[in-house]
Amino acid sequence: MDFEIGYDKFNFVRVDQPDNIVVWHLGKDWKGWNLDHLMVIKATSLNSNILKRVNAWDKLSEGVRAEIEKIEADVDYVIRARMEKARKSRKSKYANVPREATCIECGEVQVIPPSVLVKRAEKWANGDKTLTVFDFLKQFKCQKCCPSRGRKSNGLASKIELVCKCGAKVVYSAKIVKKTSEKKGITVEAYVKGYRCQKCNPTIGRGRRKKERR
Repeated sequence: MDFEIGYDKFNFVRVDQPDNIVVWHLGKDWKGWNLDHLMVIKATSLNSNILKRVNAWDKLSEGVRAEIEKIEADVDYVIRARMEKARKSRKSKYANVPREATCIECGEVQVIPPSVLVKRAEKWANGDKTLTVFDFLKQFKCQKCCPSRGRKSNGLASKIELVCKCGAKVVYSAKIVKKTSEKKGITVEAYVKGYRCQKCNPTIGRGRRKKERR
């Protein structure tokens, strides 16, 4: 049965006790002729998955199998330890960096990974070491309010406060106010000036009640 180690291909032949694996090393010369040759590989240099797949695992002694399992456990421990160390390093590096930014124009809150926020802040600082992430956040504007180069603002990112004659207040985005005023066939200024809350001028469900009367 064939198996690979890196770029090398092998064909399992037999197990020679106590821990020798006899294999054919499969290869070709520059003309494409086979250059297979018989060789011996130590079982401890192969992982248990390969040995089980070629039906060599059960033919090894318990001592050899235990040694292979210990090697794999040690390697697994080292890998896990390094990954945990890398995770802790990343966490400590961005421990005090916020995970969101609030637009100073429209108040929209955007969730931004700390690593990305740091990169944006560094780009904004343009080499000035005295400027920090928090300085960047103090002037942060979203893409709607301050489009990147190549983008155009639609002018609808800000919010508008609507005040009824009874004093009730509600805040909508300028985009919604514009759509509503267009639907009514009036200007934004006229809609804002003549705004009436649902208590003073109920509209929700009005059409449905008329339909039910019919």
